[in-house]
Amino acid sequence: MTKVHKIQPKAEHYNCLIDLLSRDGLLEEVIDEMRNESDEILAPVYCSLLNTAQNYGYIELAERVAEKLEKVEVSDSSAHTLLASVYASGEALRCS
Repeated sequence: MTKVHKIQPKAEHYNCLIDLLSRDGLLEEVIDEMRNESDEILAPVYCSLLNTAQNYGYIELAERVAEKLEKVEVSDSSAHTLLASVYASGEALRCS
């Protein structure tokens, strides 16, 4: 997107990618695309990824995203709450 269209992606662009790629189980692609972004953009996008991981039961992906969120140093506790929800959802799926 940056090379071809000369547009610097923002959080909204990544959120669209998350929505599209999550439907096909390709969320790893989003993480690869975001490797050079600033913390300002990454924090809300990682929270969105955590939420999507919870919705689709991607526990391993949620753990990777949580590790990345720690590096970005999110100041609020919403990321930890989301990760706890992912674990709870995964446990509920395993028990049913």
